[in-house]
Amino acid sequence: MKLGYFLSLVEQISPLIDIIYRIVYDIGWFVLILFALSFAYVYAFYIIAQNQLNFDNIQDAKTNIIPYDSLYASSFYIWELINGNTNNKMFVYGDGS
Repeated sequence: MKLGYFLSLVEQISPLIDIIYRIVYDIGWFVLILFALSFAYVYAFYIIAQNQLNFDNIQDAKTNIIPYDSLYASSFYIWELINGNTNNKMFVYGDGS
């Protein structure tokens, strides 16, 4: 923080420092919205997994196939989705009713 303050005293560099501070401020709002939406999707996938386990007649051998069956596992699954790794193999298990 002090380095940015001292660099903002140089006339040629001060606009760049102001832009960097503004970008960091805007990224903070993006991260806040990203975490809020991720939190919502974690619970949504957790509820979907509980629905699959309780009502879709999935056998006991296939219950460990669902990668989002707990809150921790669904948060890891959402982290993987945010990073672009999609795994939809488990969607075909069960009756789907």
